[in-house]
Amino acid sequence: GDGGEVLHEDYLNAQRSKVLYAVLDELAPQLREAFVLRDVMGHSTKDAAAELGISAGNLAVRAHRARRKVEARLEALGWLDDYKRGSDD
Repeated sequence: GDGGEVLHEDYLNAQRSKVLYAVLDELAPQLREAFVLRDVMGHSTKDAAAELGISAGNLAVRAHRARRKVEARLEALGWLDDYKRGSDD
């Protein structure tokens, strides 16, 4: 019934979280910080840059590089379709 589907969805979400954390762990710290602030926490480029004490341009480059690396890893794991569905920017 419905309860099993909910448990299955919770399990899938937990697995996705584990994989995403593992992928983020592989990033260089400055790329991970930029990615988390921009793509996970949803901060503006300006706010994220201010928090890290770097220029907005530098933050944008770091976030872009991090996004490419995360996408490459998720693609290698066969998860890119799920990831892209969630963020279309």
